[in-house]
Amino acid sequence: MEAWQEIAIGLVMMVVLGPAVGNYATSVVFRLPFGQTPFEKKPYCGHCNTMLAPKDLFPILSYLSTRGKCRYCSGKIRSSYTWIEVVCGVLFIVDFLVFGISEDFILITSIGVFWVILAALEYHEHKLFTLIMTYIAGLAALMRVLHEHTLYDFFFSGFIMMFAALVIWKLSDVLAKRKTTIPPNYVWLALLTGLLLPLAYVPLAVG
Repeated sequence: MEAWQEIAIGLVMMVVLGPAVGNYATSVVFRLPFGQTPFEKKPYCGHCNTMLAPKDLFPILSYLSTRGKCRYCSGKIRSSYTWIEVVCGVLFIVDFLVFGISEDFILITSIGVFWVILAALEYHEHKLFTLIMTYIAGLAALMRVLHEHTLYDFFFSGFIMMFAALVIWKLSDVLAKRKTTIPPNYVWLALLTGLLLPLAYVPLAVG
């Protein structure tokens, strides 16, 4: 098999697999705020609780075919769920083209999917979920050890980014003449970013 054929087959796989994983991610985004897992109940409509049929579960296509409404009660489906599927599809395609099928592809794509879930949850619920951040941190640790063969830089770069965010937080409090006690979300996002970044890139991120 020639190289272009392998790439073509891989791209077809990513076009199918990416949105499918995105569809699963939408289930996490919908259920996690209710304390549910994607495994404890079959897919259902959030408006009428009707169990969804296989024809309702095709990523992107199901949303377009029903014009963004439930097939059974006409309740409006959030367009952001479809965008999650689209973004995951793009993520899988780009990562495949850059990394091929490899350990880097698995780890970086998994981290990307959890970032999408985290962003969607923040958009919908206006808060960060510790469980998703923990998954990102764990995958980041695996990736850093795979490349750097040590956890020291993983913790050190995370500390630097979080410390810089804490300084910015306190300076903004001083300039605004206020006193807040709960760190803003960007502090935790800075920590996650630091855990992911090699030490050489931390100065660029802080700057």
